[in-house]
Amino acid sequence: MTTLKIVKTAHFQKYHERFVPWSLVVETIFTGRQKRKGHDFIEFKGRSIYVFCKQDRARGVLKVINAKRLEK
Repeated sequence: MTTLKIVKTAHFQKYHERFVPWSLVVETIFTGRQKRKGHDFIEFKGRSIYVFCKQDRARGVLKVINAKRLEK
């Protein structure tokens, strides 16, 4: 079984963390719809937010770059 570590990037902490709670980001990664975008980039869409990540397969790390609330 492979484990995956989810981490915040400096960009996420500086620009997005105050608008989207980390618990909602993690929930969206596990329950949202996944769509690959490019080689190592993945985006997730949940009910209320969008999450953009970079996957480092060698280290087993998913780096959260961007998270935004979806407009209704």
